[in-house]
Amino acid sequence: LLLIARDGVFHSLPYLELQSIHFIQGTRADVAIRCTESGTFSVSSSSTEGLQVESSNGHDQTNMFLIEVVPSADGFVREMPTQEATLPAHFDSLLNADDVVVGGRNGVQTIVFNAGAAFGVNGVPFPGFGAETYVESFCLNTKYELRIGNNRPINVIGPGLSTTVPHPYHQHINHFQVVDGRDPSGEVVRDGEWRDVVPAWGVVMRFYPVRYTGEVVMHCHLLQHEDNGMMGLYLIEDCTTPAPPTPIPSAPVEEEEDSCLGFSTREDCNRASACDNNGSACDWNRFTLVCSCPSIAPTTPCESYTTAEACRNSRCPTTNEACTWTRQDSCFC
Repeated sequence: LLLIARDGVFHSLPYLELQSIHFIQGTRADVAIRCTESGTFSVSSSSTEGLQVESSNGHDQTNMFLIEVVPSADGFVREMPTQEATLPAHFDSLLNADDVVVGGRNGVQTIVFNAGAAFGVNGVPFPGFGAETYVESFCLNTKYELRIGNNRPINVIGPGLSTTVPHPYHQHINHFQVVDGRDPSGEVVRDGEWRDVVPAWGVVMRFYPVRYTGEVVMHCHLLQHEDNGMMGLYLIEDCTTPAPPTPIPSAPVEEEEDSCLGFSTREDCNRASACDNNGSACDWNRFTLVCSCPSIAPTTPCESYTTAEACRNSRCPTTNEACTWTRQDSCFC
């Protein structure tokens, strides 16, 4: 029985040879098996003392399923896998990375599940989605190290593990690499492997959030525990996004008095001298019946406007009079 992957990610060489597979709630394993004889074989499940969080969560079953082994039709003997899989770049090893940040942005270095009177994470029950309350926050494209649970005795297989059994820790989106699984056998947690579920007995892990930003769910992988509040949210942000530039305050500009506003008829407005501020002629608006001084001399021909509103709010570049909108839906000077 050769263990070649766990939680969906291939292991590095050498692959671990086992007699049985140890599962905690939510974890998965890929194994290669070479049978030495034909026949029908039963696969069974039994609880491992020290790995059950609660007695009701062990699974004992004599016959889970059957494997039928038949001789190879061509007589070819297939060897066990000996090559290492090529993983995507985001699974590059973090074991020897020298740019790892211990703890998140708010200084949280250890994640602890709380049970008893109140279920929660680091003493806080799950506040609900939309509360914008986070166990910790992290920056995109930054390597982090966390400890999952308090340290336990390292005798993780068989009797004598601990009187308090660890909860299964699971985080979504980002796998993490085990730096110290506190399991010399590697049968439950293997140093260097990539996981998304581990027992919270003091496992030291590293992860590298890339691409995805937003909220990430983390929780105990026992349904009755997470439903009672043993879950939380991480927040992953793009910390490199530059802040918008601070506008430079400008000195107040004193508005010039409009020398055309004193005229109340079109005739007086048209006879008035040029505006004081820019030398253009005073402008009489026959719709508002107001004489005013345009701040900028018009340059767009009236014929360019295609709507009545735009036409009537514009002036002729040659005479500075308001453009005229006709019943034929055209504008002219």
